[in-house]
Parts: sequence; C-alpha cells; structure tokens
Amino acid sequence: MTVLDQFISFAKSLPSDRRGPVEDAMTAMMDSFGDAYAFTASEIGEIDRRLAEPKAEYALREDIEKLLGTPFTSLSQSASAGGWQQNHAQMVT
Repeated sequence: MTVLDQFISFAKSLPSDRRGPVEDAMTAMMDSFGDAYAFTASEIGEIDRRLAEPKAEYALREDIEKLLGTPFTSLSQSASAGGWQQNHAQMVT
C-alpha cells in the first residue's frame, strides 16, 4: 500500500465533521501545483543566477526556523516513523 493509499484510507475513516480541515489542506496542496503558482521565465532566470553564485551565502537553519517556524518535513519525519498510524488506530477504535 502506497503512502497515498494510506492517506486516503485515513481520510475516509475520519468522521464527516472532522474531514473539512483535511479536505481544505488537500485542496490547497492540489491548487499549489497549478499554473498560478508556476515560476515565470524571469523568476527561473533569477533562481538560476543565484544558484550559480560561486560564493553564495545562506541563512542558518535556526534563523529560518525563528522566522518561519518548524518546517513541515520535520513534522512528517514522526509520521513516517509510524506516528500517524498510531493516531489513526486510536481514532478508528
């Protein structure tokens, strides 16, 4: 079973009054793959220019987290370790 299959199973098992936030998040995620969020040629050129800088400087991870919060990928690490399955099992039983 793929992660997508697992997620669909999880979402379908939610009570109807708790599906709204999941559906909203999935809609936002699907929308983010649309043309409205695609980079323009100018933006791609700027990204390429910045990546090509020989002495590029980047912000420290801690500084970025202070500004933006914990990255989503950090949260998903606990889910990939089985965290969501445990929560899912508690909800279903």
